[in-house]
Amino acid sequence: MWQEERRRHIRSMSATFGTLSVDRLTEDFGVSLEPIRRDLMEMKESGELRRVRGGVVPVAKDKAPCQLRTAVRSREKRAIAKAAAAMVEAGQTIFLDAGSTTTTLAQRLAQMEGLIVVTNSLNASKCLTSAGDCTQRGNRSVILGGDRRSARNARGDYRQ
Repeated sequence: MWQEERRRHIRSMSATFGTLSVDRLTEDFGVSLEPIRRDLMEMKESGELRRVRGGVVPVAKDKAPCQLRTAVRSREKRAIAKAAAAMVEAGQTIFLDAGSTTTTLAQRLAQMEGLIVVTNSLNASKCLTSAGDCTQRGNRSVILGGDRRSARNARGDYRQ
């Protein structure tokens, strides 16, 4: 069985049964401990499962903090951000919704020039305006309800 297929089955089993033991997984898949341990470690690192003694338990999806959601499927989010950023041109005004994937996109957009990004996401706005040279790039982030300014005050000095 291929690694991704095995992981898909682990996800499904975890959603169905909750706690899964390493022993049960090695028996069900007919593999040694090492491939299962590697799968579970990577799934833990990506935020899909939580390791407990002897096995794993599912992570509650509806209560996952933003930092954890950002880590889940980060490679895919970076690929989406790269493709989306390729559609944006300097000088455009775009709307960026809230979410962990759009925050990844905001990090990429911060490297572009002359953008006005309207967003309802404080995280995305921080990414866009926290880049050290965001004012030199001429980018602006508008949060619905007001503007978020970079770390410089009106005189161009950095705030304390």
